[in-house]
Amino acid sequence: MRRIVLILTMLILAGCDSGEVSLSSAIEAARDANFDMAISQYQALLRKEPENAMYHNNFGWNLFRKGQFKEATEQLLKARKLDSKGELTRNS
Repeated sequence: MRRIVLILTMLILAGCDSGEVSLSSAIEAARDANFDMAISQYQALLRKEPENAMYHNNFGWNLFRKGQFKEATEQLLKARKLDSKGELTRNS
């Protein structure tokens, strides 16, 4: 299974420009418990789309997993504020 994930990651990266940030790479980093990489990816995504509630939400949860609770709370509250329709929490 790990080998399949590695191969898929390599294929995805081969199709991306060097240094390109994508949601899929941020999610993959989080799945692999590489929270530093996931946080870095979400920061880059938020520079491109600062009003994206999902990015703030995912960024917040990765900060939480790293034990950065104050920063995590700030991001999660920002996500909730931006998510006026409640789409992030509808199925929670």
